[in-house]
Amino acid sequence: MNNAKPSNYAITYSLNPDGSQAFPSFKFNQLSLYIQDEYTVNPRLRLTAGLRVELPSYPNVAEIKTHPLVDTMQFANGARINTGALPKTTPMFSPRFGFNYDILGDRSVVLRGGSGVFTGRIPFVWIVAQSGDAAMLQITQYWAGQANTPGVFNPDITAYIPNPLPEAGKTLGTSVSAMSPNLKFPSTWKSSLGVDVKLPFNIIGTVEGIYNKDINAVVARNVGIVDPTQMNIPGYADHRYIYPGTVATRYVQRLAVTPSGYVPSNTGTTGLDAIIMDNAKGGNYWSLNFQLTKTFEKGFSGMIAYTRSGAKNFGDGSGDQILNLWSIPYQNGGNSNNPSLSFTDNVLPSRLMGSVSYTNNWIGNLKTSMTLFYSGANQGRYSYYYTSDFNRDNQTNDLIYIPKDASEITFAPIAAGTTGYTKAYTAQEQSDIFFNLIENDPYLKSRKGQLAERNGALMPWRHQFDFHFSQQLFNGIGGIKQSLEVFWDVFNIGNLFNSKWGVYKIANNGILTPTNTSSLNPTGTTIPTFRLGTANGDIIRETFRTNQTTTSTYYMQFGLRYNFN
Repeated sequence: MNNAKPSNYAITYSLNPDGSQAFPSFKFNQLSLYIQDEYTVNPRLRLTAGLRVELPSYPNVAEIKTHPLVDTMQFANGARINTGALPKTTPMFSPRFGFNYDILGDRSVVLRGGSGVFTGRIPFVWIVAQSGDAAMLQITQYWAGQANTPGVFNPDITAYIPNPLPEAGKTLGTSVSAMSPNLKFPSTWKSSLGVDVKLPFNIIGTVEGIYNKDINAVVARNVGIVDPTQMNIPGYADHRYIYPGTVATRYVQRLAVTPSGYVPSNTGTTGLDAIIMDNAKGGNYWSLNFQLTKTFEKGFSGMIAYTRSGAKNFGDGSGDQILNLWSIPYQNGGNSNNPSLSFTDNVLPSRLMGSVSYTNNWIGNLKTSMTLFYSGANQGRYSYYYTSDFNRDNQTNDLIYIPKDASEITFAPIAAGTTGYTKAYTAQEQSDIFFNLIENDPYLKSRKGQLAERNGALMPWRHQFDFHFSQQLFNGIGGIKQSLEVFWDVFNIGNLFNSKWGVYKIANNGILTPTNTSSLNPTGTTIPTFRLGTANGDIIRETFRTNQTTTSTYYMQFGLRYNFN
C-alpha cells in the first residue's frame, strides 16, 4: 500500500523445468488377511479368536527422490538421511481374543471382554511430506529482514521466482524429512472387560473397563542439531537442557543464501533441520464406564453414565508435516529429541452424561418426541508454556518452570509503550501478580518447584443441556413405511435462561516470556529473566477468561427429516 518492501518474504515454487505445478505424492499398498473363528463352549459361554496380518508397502514412485546434497551429509551422531528411501515392507501380526459369558443362563448377568493387537495407519499427509520437503520437486525460499527482501508488492505471483529456475538437487530448503527405513505403522494392545446386569425395577446396569498400551507409537527427531547441555546455573533452580545459542554452534549442517535458494556452506547463517520419523514404545489409555438405563411407563426413558479415564502419549499428532511431529509437542526436559510421555489433550479425566426422553402419540398415530440431554466435563486440558523459545531449538514449545517462591524467578521491568501492555510494570509488581496467580490456580500451586507437564492443567468443569423436539407430520400413509417429521434442537439451552451458564473458558497459559535467552550459558552465571505475559491487551492477572464466541451461547436449528424403508 505504501510501496515499501516487506519485512519478511517467502515463496514456494516448482522445480519442474517448465515451471509447471509440482505435486508431491506417494503410493501406498496394504494387503490384509483376517481369519476368525467362533467356538461355543456351552450354551452360556462363547469364545472368539482371530488373527489379522497387515503388509503395508510403498511402491517406488517418481516423486520420491534422493537429494544428492543431503545424501552426502552426515548429521548428529553419524545419522544420515536418504529422501528417496522408503520403509521396509514388514508384515505386522495382530492376534485377538474375545468372550461372552452368560453367567446365570438367563442373560441377566453377562460378562464380556477381549484382548488383542490392533494396527492403525500413519496419516498420509505426513508421509507425503517426505517428497514435498526434499527440495527435489518444489522449494520454499525465505528472505528475512526488509533490507534482504526482493522487492515491493507485485500482483504477479511469479515476479520473484528465480529466472532461470534452479536445477533440482542443486539447492535446498531449510528442512528435509524422511521416514526411518525401519518405520512400523502404529499398533496398540487393547483389552476390555465389561458386565451387563439386569437390576431391579427393569434397570440395566453396565460396568466396563478398557486399557490400551501402545506397542509402536510414532515420533520424530531432528538430527540436524547437536546434543543440548544441561543447565547448571548457580542460583537458578531449572536444570533443563538447552542448545547452543548460535546457528554455527547449534546446527550440524549450515546453509548459505543464494539468489536461487540455499546451498551447503561452512560459513552459512542458516541451519538445516533434518527430521526423521521413527517409532517409540509407550503411551497408554484407560477408562472405567458406569451406566444405568431404564424405560419407564407412559413413554418415559432415561440414562445416566459416568466415565473416568486417562491417557498419555508422546504428542497429539498435530500438524501436517513430519517436521511438526518434532516441533509442535510441548516439552519440559529441554532435549527436543527425547520426547516424553505426558497427558493427551483429548481425553478428559471425568465425564458425566445423562438424558431423559418422552415419546407419545398425541395426534393419531403421529409420534411426538422430546429429549433433554446433559453433558458435564472439564472443558479440556492445556499446557503452561513460555511465549518464546527458551531452550534455543528454534521452536516455541517449552513448558515453564514453576518457582517455589520469589527467589527462584527474576523479572525484567516492562517499559511504558511495550506492545501488549497498557502501562509500565516494575519487576516487583510482576512478581506480586505472578505469585497471586499461582496461589489461585490449583495446578500451578500443586507444581511449585517443578516443571509444568504437557496438558497437565485442566480447564474448569462445564455443564451443557441440549433439548430436542420432533413431531411426525405423516406416518405410513397408504400402507407405506415412510414418515416425515419436523424437529427443533436447542443446544446449550441453559444459556438461554442465564447468560452465565454453559460458557466456555480460555486459559491464559502463555504466562511467561523469556527476555535474555540468547545470552545464557548453561554452565555460566547469567540467570534467566522473564516478563509476565499478556492477554486482552494487558498483563495476565488470572488463569481463565471467557471465550467470546458462539460456543459460549445457546443456538438452535430447525429441520425436516424424511424416513423411508
